[in-house]
Amino acid sequence: GHLGEVHHGDSGRDQIHRREHGSDAERVKVETDARLAYYNWLRTVAAVVAVEDSLRRVKARQQDVANLFEAGAATKAEVMRIDAQIAQIEQAINDAKTLRATTEQALAIMLDDPRLEFVPGEDIIQLPPDPPNVGTLEQMIQEAQLSRLEMKSLEKSIGSLQYGINATRAAYFPRIDGFAESTYANPNQRFFPLQAKWRASWSVGLQLTYSLNAALNAKAEIAGYKANKREMFAQAEALRRGIAMEVTQAYLARNKALADLQLSARALEAAVEAYRVASELFATGSATTNDVIDAENDQLTAILRIVNTRIDLRVANARLLYATGRIKPNMVTNQTGPATK
Repeated sequence: GHLGEVHHGDSGRDQIHRREHGSDAERVKVETDARLAYYNWLRTVAAVVAVEDSLRRVKARQQDVANLFEAGAATKAEVMRIDAQIAQIEQAINDAKTLRATTEQALAIMLDDPRLEFVPGEDIIQLPPDPPNVGTLEQMIQEAQLSRLEMKSLEKSIGSLQYGINATRAAYFPRIDGFAESTYANPNQRFFPLQAKWRASWSVGLQLTYSLNAALNAKAEIAGYKANKREMFAQAEALRRGIAMEVTQAYLARNKALADLQLSARALEAAVEAYRVASELFATGSATTNDVIDAENDQLTAILRIVNTRIDLRVANARLLYATGRIKPNMVTNQTGPATK
């Protein structure tokens, strides 16, 4: 009976820990989802800024083309081409602003206050700090399977079932109870004949009991515990595989983002230089309006790509930190988020 009480006590503590791990895991998931929603919104903010900058450059070029047309150095087709480009950019701005408003509303709803207005809380052109101690993929998977709160919660559930099996097995065996008693009374019922005087007495003993019905019932209960335990083991294996896949995706996405950073920087440098050269050649009459328009489109594409690669790296870092279980519910991070006003 004593062993059974110990097992039930340990099982209760495991259940408390399991609930705590499950609740903490949910908080971490919500925090990560909110951070990813913030990066999604930040991507739309950057897109609006980049396209509006492009519109300012094209409108300045429009005036140059208009002047050349008045001087007979540009054709009507060139004027119409740059007008068409401005219309396309204005439509792109409208689309980008609509998407920005949508993602901003989604972020506000996620934070449970649709009235919030956000401003970026970080310079997205700056590279984010690297997560500490990023090892090999195998090391990150092993760390995740040891650290993820979902796995710890499931392990506690399995432990609770084992404690239940151990406690229930006590019904298979006879139970021995010890007892002791001392009496000091007037009159003391243990003395005969009864006399009106104070007397002391004591007794000790052992009691052995065994219940066949309890043993049979215990067998059925243990079978149920074992079935649940097998199911938990299957869930744990599925969770381990899911965690391994989640870490793999985040790890490879981060490596891709790091490689894209270098490629996008080279592409932007080339696009900016090409636009500069095209603008100079246009000013001297050695390049057409189409050349400048194409160079501007290439430059805008390169700007958007380099912004997206930097946000992609932030997203990949956040996913990797979550997948490896490094984000804790009570951890104060130095990661920057949206500011409100």
